Amino acid sequence: MTKKIEKSRARHPGVAALSVFVLPLVHLLGCAARMDDGKSGETHFLCSSDADCTKHFGNDDYSCDGKTSNDETYCVVKSDAGHAGGSGGSTGAGGSTGTGGGAAGKGGSAGDSDAGNPFAGCKTPPDSTCSAEATCNAVHCGPTSLEYDEHACVRTACKSDDECADDERCAVSQCDTSSTCRIIDGQCACSTFESCGQMPRCNPVATTGPRGDWVNLHVESGGFCMTPCGQTWDVGPDGHVTGKNGDRTIDQMLDVAQMFDLKNDVDGPAMRLAFRDGLPCFSEQVTDVSLKVTLQLSTQTFTKDVTGCFGGDNVFANVYNTLARL
Repeated sequence: MTKKIEKSRARHPGVAALSVFVLPLVHLLGCAARMDDGKSGETHFLCSSDADCTKHFGNDDYSCDGKTSNDETYCVVKSDAGHAGGSGGSTGAGGSTGTGGGAAGKGGSAGDSDAGNPFAGCKTPPDSTCSAEATCNAVHCGPTSLEYDEHACVRTACKSDDECADDERCAVSQCDTSSTCRIIDGQCACSTFESCGQMPRCNPVATTGPRGDWVNLHVESGGFCMTPCGQTWDVGPDGHVTGKNGDRTIDQMLDVAQMFDLKNDVDGPAMRLAFRDGLPCFSEQVTDVSLKVTLQLSTQTFTKDVTGCFGGDNVFANVYNTLARL
């Protein structure tokens, strides 16, 4: 018997939204228009020059020649471009929008850029001409952000812990964004294209948990039943799963969505912090299913019996719900 724990999951690959928001000098401007050309139905990326389009899409196939009815300019595909980039979703007024859209920033002073270049100390500066404070408010920078540090510098992309400082690890940012902020008429106007592809970035171990490559995830579950109902799963970083579900043998590969979920759980902050710092027991806990989880990393191994202290949307309930469907 498999018990499903109700939860809400993070967005999967391919979900995207474009949020356009404006940060005024004193307070958040409560309006933002959908940039639609009236033909394709697409939401476009606002720009002030061709260079903005190149930075955003990563190629020279776009020019800043599109115009809305309000005379605002946006990126369009050049007539001789080889392909068109994707955009989608709906815009929002300083809040979460669209299908899986992200939250826009709080208000902050746009101001002039701090003492020349406020991001001169960044290894990878944000795409912003606004002040550091306004930019930080817009992209929600700081210790809890896996993409931007407390100075709004973009955290370094990585493939392994070896590419990060000794007090950092290569942690998965589950929904990386691409934001552009410009001062327009004294206000910091930012547009954000959110693509829920995963991006590993160097982050402090203090806020993301211990270093180490994922070697194996072992999960044991049981319950109260007359027939064999114990479940075991062993999952490798390649998505190969072996185990038992009652008297049925499991030997298969995770699909894309399942692997997306487990990679968020194992290589994101939540599971490693729970092993290191403890797991808070929230309400709506599952008490009729036992659960023991072992995470083997290249540096160390963690084991935790979370029976009676998992449920809702915590990381171990997420893992159980993903594997119990196999």
